[in-house]
Amino acid sequence: MKTATLLIFITTSILSAYSIFKTVGNIYQRSRRVETVKSEIASLEKENEQLAKDLAYKKSKEFVEKEAREKLFMGLPGEKILIIPHNFFERLTKPEAGEMDNTSENLPIWKQWLNLLQE
Repeated sequence: MKTATLLIFITTSILSAYSIFKTVGNIYQRSRRVETVKSEIASLEKENEQLAKDLAYKKSKEFVEKEAREKLFMGLPGEKILIIPHNFFERLTKPEAGEMDNTSENLPIWKQWLNLLQE
């Protein structure tokens, strides 16, 4: 009888210990998951705040005016828009083929002045 009682007690103790360790493991895993979710929530709230600020800026008059000026080449009434071709500065620095013949090295100074005044 004592052996049977001892065997039942040991079996019950082992099963109880297993159950307790399993429960503690589950609690630990869930607490880690809760911390992960909290950090994700904080990150998403921060992103949401940034998006709200961005939306408020894009709804503002300043943003609309800037986009109209830069992308649509529009201006306020009375303003004049100057559109410069994309290769304008390249043409300023590189002489064209016809201009190569009239370089200052080939012409006398009086002819250079005459050409300059005729332009």
